Amino acid sequence: MISATLQKRLFSALLVSMITTFIVLFSYIPTVFAATDSVDQYTVSINNFSTRTNSGTLFSSNSTNTNSLSILPGEDSITYTSETITPEANFNGFGITMDGTNFEYTNEYGIEIVATFFTSTGKKEFEMSSGDSYAKSGFPTTKFMTNPLMLDDVQRFFVTVTLNRNTDGTTPTVTTLNLIYFDSTVPSLNRSLLTTPSNSEKLTIINRSEWGADESYRFDNEGDEIWPREKKKVKAFIIHHTAGGTGGVNPMSTINGIYYWHAQVLGWGDIGYNYLIDYKGNIYKGRKGKNGVIGAHTYNSETQVNYNQGSIGIALLGCYDEDACSSVNDVTPEMENALADLIAYKSAELDINPNTKVLFKGSKSKRIGGHQDFDSTLCPGSKVYANLSNIRKKVSTQYSEY
Repeated sequence: MISATLQKRLFSALLVSMITTFIVLFSYIPTVFAATDSVDQYTVSINNFSTRTNSGTLFSSNSTNTNSLSILPGEDSITYTSETITPEANFNGFGITMDGTNFEYTNEYGIEIVATFFTSTGKKEFEMSSGDSYAKSGFPTTKFMTNPLMLDDVQRFFVTVTLNRNTDGTTPTVTTLNLIYFDSTVPSLNRSLLTTPSNSEKLTIINRSEWGADESYRFDNEGDEIWPREKKKVKAFIIHHTAGGTGGVNPMSTINGIYYWHAQVLGWGDIGYNYLIDYKGNIYKGRKGKNGVIGAHTYNSETQVNYNQGSIGIALLGCYDEDACSSVNDVTPEMENALADLIAYKSAELDINPNTKVLFKGSKSKRIGGHQDFDSTLCPGSKVYANLSNIRKKVSTQYSEY
């Protein structure tokens, strides 16, 4: 479980918002998060779950208590659909947090959330996973947080929340549903300004300053590092997908948004992934620190095994599973080659033979695995996971070149 200090920091991060002067239908309050000048955050807070009709759309919870969303006696589930919301401003990042009780993270389908967005090119649906929210460690049962979605051109959106009974028979209850959208757009990357690798490095990795990381996110009001860096000997590489947009013409804005969500909204103080790769094959440095620095990308809440210790987490920008997104991306050759090249390069640098198995957290594991090899999740998506054997072969070939 996370420490009391980290819980307090997490809760305070969610409360550092300025409430605007108007309250609109459905008891939601748009607010602007003022943590930094680089990201504008708006929060729609819903705490009235009564059944009502607006413009022909039914918002039904069938809850006996309109101040909370909970499963009725004798029922196994309950579904709530929000009003269709027109955002106050343009945004490229979206996520959900909930306050309540009995949120069971060990049950993959305990809480199901689907976010629907209307864009100029049509409707897009995403299943909102809670994977990242407990990727660092255990999480209190009074808070529920999703992964962030990075997308653009959103004109309207709504969410559907389904609560299911937990495996122990208890029922989750939602008292406040927060729909958070934010703009993390940064200037497009100027390729001529990229750091050129030395002969000993042989691989171009876009560093944190180049993709626009605001290093102030890593520190509290007293100037102390929120998430002090620790290192463990690297034994494995764990592949993820971000289950959202690819970043389009400006992937750095997507990475900046993920960093903002992890560091500020979740209260971690840094991005959880060690590296990220876009569809063009660009590799980005993630978590601050040198080889072996512990990230936050793979924690099995059911077995309470922390696979962040002793692994390098690599995230592919985009969604690669049809059960997670209505719009599924293809793994480009450039992305796949960059992934293999990064693993091969790091393996040689760390004196790891990527072709071997290793005793990792009590079990024999392949050096290169997908997130779902270590946790109950769809990540990194069927399109990536089905091609892992080919990725391992590429790593083996490129490893010999280093």
